[in-house]
Amino acid sequence: MEESPGSMPQANEAGHGYKLVRMSESEVFVAFEEGSEAHPNNWGFPKKMFVVITALFNVLNSGISSSLPSNAVPYISKDFDIHNSQEKSLPTSIFLIGFIIGPVIWSPLSETIGRRPVLLWTFTVFFLGTLACALAPNWGALLFFRLICGTMGAAPQTVIGGVYADLFFDLRSRGRAMAFYMSAASFGPILGPIISGFASLHGWRWTFWVSLILAGTCWITLLFIPETFAPVILNNETKRLRRLKLRTVSGISPSYSHQGAVKHDWLAIFSRPLAMLVTEPIVIFSSLYVSLAYGLNFFFFQAFPIIFEGLTPPPPPSSP
Repeated sequence: MEESPGSMPQANEAGHGYKLVRMSESEVFVAFEEGSEAHPNNWGFPKKMFVVITALFNVLNSGISSSLPSNAVPYISKDFDIHNSQEKSLPTSIFLIGFIIGPVIWSPLSETIGRRPVLLWTFTVFFLGTLACALAPNWGALLFFRLICGTMGAAPQTVIGGVYADLFFDLRSRGRAMAFYMSAASFGPILGPIISGFASLHGWRWTFWVSLILAGTCWITLLFIPETFAPVILNNETKRLRRLKLRTVSGISPSYSHQGAVKHDWLAIFSRPLAMLVTEPIVIFSSLYVSLAYGLNFFFFQAFPIIFEGLTPPPPPSSP
């Protein structure tokens, strides 16, 4: 039952929107008050829309970067003296390898330390990786930085769906938000070749400079995005109360603790996605379908320079 102020004088130290709940004589937990504005489900419309739009641009940037070098490959390979046709596909292929590695790490991590730190820190490294691609001194360095960008760029692709689930309890509203998310995830890779097709006329490095400008704009908005995962929000309030010497607080409400953010069993955290990948039929077949769709999609992007440059050869690029 809820702890009354009389039996627990320190209860009023819980922040606005939170309450202290006694489960036993020795266990007191932090929970949200009914209809609390601290809970992401109850945030106002402007705050929710800020998070939704910021997340959309995050996904869009990741998608653009995935296919960005496709129309710049002829200029990149000429600059680095690459003649093997298989090697020419590596700037995109290596990025997609990062898309394989990243989700296994970022998705479970976001349910442990929170959505905000995962999105912010991965996008910061993504931003720096894009800068490094623009300044890459050789072919090997470019491929390494593309792998970094792909691994970090996988975070929004896997975490943003969870962000929208945190914000919208109503299934209709959540479905609408996810529709915009899927549109951004699909539209981003289409924009990549368009950007590189024009930017590479001024030097292939300009494809990455343009991406860097877009990423920098998105990174600024990410600085202001709040945490959306309810167990992490409660965990942060628990830590605040403990710093105030409210030592009777045991943790967060059991109704949220099962969702994560409490016990950091790292082996269980990072093995869970792999276990689901081999034991859950819906995950297995969804992964196979998405793999086929991505493979065909990026195969077409690699074919763009072969098809269209032969028909309408662009003017030679200027020196970077």
